[in-house]
Amino acid sequence: SLYLSPRFAHFAYEEYLALLHFRLDIDRSSHELFPELSVFQVFACIQHAIWSAHFRHVFHHSPFNPTQVIYSIHRTLVHLSSQLSFDTLI
Repeated sequence: SLYLSPRFAHFAYEEYLALLHFRLDIDRSSHELFPELSVFQVFACIQHAIWSAHFRHVFHHSPFNPTQVIYSIHRTLVHLSSQLSFDTLI
């Protein structure tokens, strides 16, 4: 994964469940992509992009495009990161 450490690739079901319920404390500050974002912020951006694409497919009959989902995730992460960077300047 581009946004999470490779050590999370072999999570157990319980760890994914803990992440889903915001009970897992993972530090991303040493990660090179968007280090100021928490795992929960990254996870929320991913969920939002997937569900948005799903709802567009269901309600507007537009095709589910995985490339567009990835682009949307990246765009949202860049936007959120820039907002956080701006907030630290103030």
